Amino acid sequence: MLFLAVFCGFLAENQREHIVEHKKEKEFILSICQDLKFDTTLLNYLTKWRQEQMTKTDSLLYYLNMQDPDKYGKFIYYYARPLTNRAVFYSNDRTIQQLKNAGNLRLIRHQDASDSIMEYDWQVRRNELTKDREETFILEYIETVKQLLDGNEFEKMMTPSSPRNWKWPSGNPHLLHKDKESIQKLINDLHFMKTINVLSIGWNKDMIDRALRLLILLKKEYHLQ
Repeated sequence: MLFLAVFCGFLAENQREHIVEHKKEKEFILSICQDLKFDTTLLNYLTKWRQEQMTKTDSLLYYLNMQDPDKYGKFIYYYARPLTNRAVFYSNDRTIQQLKNAGNLRLIRHQDASDSIMEYDWQVRRNELTKDREETFILEYIETVKQLLDGNEFEKMMTPSSPRNWKWPSGNPHLLHKDKESIQKLINDLHFMKTINVLSIGWNKDMIDRALRLLILLKKEYHLQ
């Protein structure tokens, strides 16, 4: 009888642990779903922002390639300055990191769900190299702009209440240098920045698709609304 009582107590305790773990698993999945929704919202915003940056880049390249770019200083100054702005994607990965760092990944019983969560996280980490390369290209671009354009004109274009928004310059400010070599250096810098922007737009769209597919999978596996 004593053995039976101890055995039944063990079964009851084991059952309670399973209930607690299943509850934690459901909470983690719900939290991941919220994080994925946040990511898709941010990625959609960043994709639109980068597409606008592409338009500015193409406009600047157009005027720099004119026979006498100095005649179009107003446009060159206006399109050149905002290209130093950055809007970088940082995943809301609090739940995934908690699963990894606290050893809670074992709570995710469904193998497909676990594998897909880790694949999504790996894709997010993979983008770090692209962000570092973009930072390098932007810093190089800034140095070239400083040599070619007048910072006093940029100062006049500032909007104190909204530093990311720039006013059109008054008149038609001139370039500091008009030699072909200096202008070509800026064109080259723009090419590399544009390439990173194209890659980032493609990556953003891919990650939106991955996030949505992961959401569908988690909702299906865990019977979520």
